[in-house]
Amino acid sequence: MPASFQEIINSRLFKFIIGEAVDGSASEFSVHEDAIAQLSTPLRTLVKSSPGARVGSAVWKDVNKETFERFVQFAYTGNYSIPKTEKRGHKKKKPSKAAIERAEKESKEAALKAEKEAVPEPETKPEPETKPEPEPETKQEDTQSTETQAPEIKPEATPPSGEEKPSKQYKLTANFTSLSYPLLASLDNYDGTCEPSPTFEKSHSYSNVFLSHASLYVLGDVHLVDSLKALALFKLHKTLCTFELDNENIGDITDLARYAYTGEGKEANEGIGGLRNLVCQYMAIHAVELAIDARFMNLLAGGGQIVKDFFQFQLQRIN
Repeated sequence: MPASFQEIINSRLFKFIIGEAVDGSASEFSVHEDAIAQLSTPLRTLVKSSPGARVGSAVWKDVNKETFERFVQFAYTGNYSIPKTEKRGHKKKKPSKAAIERAEKESKEAALKAEKEAVPEPETKPEPETKPEPEPETKQEDTQSTETQAPEIKPEATPPSGEEKPSKQYKLTANFTSLSYPLLASLDNYDGTCEPSPTFEKSHSYSNVFLSHASLYVLGDVHLVDSLKALALFKLHKTLCTFELDNENIGDITDLARYAYTGEGKEANEGIGGLRNLVCQYMAIHAVELAIDARFMNLLAGGGQIVKDFFQFQLQRIN
């Protein structure tokens, strides 16, 4: 059972020292220990009864800063934000000094020309005020007939069955239940950041998005956080379903496969299940397109578990 919000914010702050081996320098985070302890038995042991629990700190040097930030977001909220895709393309060249000077000269010449051509607008005289026409006098007969007319009576709300006329209490209750108090903000502060995008951006790279899901899966696998593993696979699968493979973005899939088999993912204790299963199925479906990418073929040339898994899924396709 997850810890209550009150239990979490009243628990001790536990320090994590993150990413020295992968980021080049360490980052420190202080997290309420019950937010971490609720995720799994190994993590509860880490923050409650391990040697590091005595001093209230732990070192995760192989977990990068961005992955840990999403991990902590998951610990507190049960979900994590997905990074935005990055636009693919070359960097723009800086304009030369001569081009800058030429542009400035042209700008000054255009401003001087506009000044000379500018003509002051003629002053507009105010229009004479028109007096309102007097209203026609109403005849006394019309006034008398209006006064004698009976006022319009609006029908009251239908009373409950069994009552001829609604009581005052009924009217007050009906008015109270009809009150409206619209929300000024979303109930979820991260609304719109956690769901995989249903649209595909052809000019963008998806490598950082794929790796964000894969790295959280691996972290969840190492510390036995099954709910995080399931969520990461769910989001990765939805992203792969919208991803349209072509010659420009084959490297995004190669980066994902390399991570799952030769990067941090090699320490995962799932064999061909989970992350590697999903990646291999996608590679088997798109084997023809992937075969033209030199980086992917070099990955297979290195041998190891990825070749065995890939071959197994190819046999399943044939059979």
